[in-house]
Amino acid sequence: MGLFEYLQFCEDLGAEPLYVGFAGQTCIFRSPQLVPMDDMGWVRDNILDVVQYADGAANSRWGALRAEAGHPAPFNLKLLEIGNENQGPEFERRYNFIHEVVKTNYPDVQCLADLSWTSRESMRDAQFDIEDSHHYESPRWFTTGFNMYDKRDRKMPPLYLGELAVTTGDAGNLRGNMRAALSEGVFLMGCERNGDVVRMVSYAPLLANVEGRTELTGAPPPWHAMIYFDGTRVFGTASYYLWKMFGSSRPARTVQTDVSFPDAKPVLVSGQIGVGTWADTAEFKDIKVEKEGQTLYQSDFSTNAAGWATESGRWSVTTNATYRQGRRGQGISYFGNDDWSDYTLTLKAKNTGGAEGFLIIFGRKNGERYWWNLGGYGNTLHEIEFNQALVGSSVRAKIERDRWYDIKVQLSGSRIRCYLDGELIHDAVVPRPQKFFAVAGQGDNELIVKAINLGSDAVSAKLNLRDVSLAANSAQMTVLTSPEPTDNNSLTQPTRIQPLETSVSVEGKDFSHEFPPNSLTVLRLKTR
Repeated sequence: MGLFEYLQFCEDLGAEPLYVGFAGQTCIFRSPQLVPMDDMGWVRDNILDVVQYADGAANSRWGALRAEAGHPAPFNLKLLEIGNENQGPEFERRYNFIHEVVKTNYPDVQCLADLSWTSRESMRDAQFDIEDSHHYESPRWFTTGFNMYDKRDRKMPPLYLGELAVTTGDAGNLRGNMRAALSEGVFLMGCERNGDVVRMVSYAPLLANVEGRTELTGAPPPWHAMIYFDGTRVFGTASYYLWKMFGSSRPARTVQTDVSFPDAKPVLVSGQIGVGTWADTAEFKDIKVEKEGQTLYQSDFSTNAAGWATESGRWSVTTNATYRQGRRGQGISYFGNDDWSDYTLTLKAKNTGGAEGFLIIFGRKNGERYWWNLGGYGNTLHEIEFNQALVGSSVRAKIERDRWYDIKVQLSGSRIRCYLDGELIHDAVVPRPQKFFAVAGQGDNELIVKAINLGSDAVSAKLNLRDVSLAANSAQMTVLTSPEPTDNNSLTQPTRIQPLETSVSVEGKDFSHEFPPNSLTVLRLKTR
């Protein structure tokens, strides 16, 4: 497939084309290369030529070639992304160079900038209509992202989440599964609730051959696709059917939806401690863990780092009795027991190189972890994260290079307090992990209710419709479910998981309904 075939493909699907053009810097997960600024003319001209090919008059240079190929009418390309997964001031310079001439020649084309791997501060002089962001993460990350965009600044450009997918091994090697689909669904609920700032979302990749793989050094794990095929067969994954249900039951506007759990128990933050970096080198010393006046651990890096387990990075002890992560990039090291709780962690930390700060890890257990990300996101923010999902609120701040910081993290049940040089920076309470989520919206004379049950047991719930005026005593119901969260479709069982439609009785504005385990349920209730 070439450019012409892709544009035809979009047209046949009734989809809107969005072209992503090379901006003079390779994707940061490839071998890094930069086109010199004095040689950027051909990069700029290539993008202009693509827009003219798609939208130009049939007598223009590139529009004539489109017409000759059999499509005299323009394809109406209105969305153009300049660059993909780029980073740093080098990207900003090249982006601005291209953006200026695109807007001069095609003022109605909306320009997108991918900020997945770069900070807004590093693009502060760039103008863009929509911000792109990519997320390849675990099921837990997606489920904890339900409220991710609730507090986004409404004055900022809207978002296009251009590449979303669960990609971890617990979601099925290369094919996804029901758990992956439902966790993506929880995240999509959060996007739908914030539809004023989340303009568009798309799964990535959409199509893949069953024999295909993509593995890049330092990149996310091999991608899952939404639709798989071989030479003669095709199947949609559980994610395909879930996303299709979301697309076909999109409300015109959302309505306030509250979900309460009367018997909810608070979270206990417990587990190992650790230190690390995301994109830097750093040193740590004087690490101490105390609980109720007793010392659980006190570091001694004078000779070795006995008991510490390294996950990534290049770790060593120095002649100054510090614990050093000496390879720029992600480096994580752990110590302690899973049952440690209600403790106080103190230490000193110093960034020795890179563009960010360091990570202070706590509550690590069963492969999951909390960390205090200091100087994250291009050295612009401090925030507590659980599996990289925000806990509490971010604080705008930065970490200075080659300076020792005094750090303290206090755990008390589900409460986390973080101090930097004696100043309280965060005071957050970890919310109870949810397994049941719901959103609702108003359609054309109907109320659309979506509910996801991530649990292995059915959920009996009472729905209170408050001021909604119903026009019928039954509702259309569509359910996507499977007995096991590891289930998925395949070439030999292409419809093992697919939506089932039925109707359900609705008696009054307060009615009970049982939501099956491992399921997405969509209820459509006729309203006056």
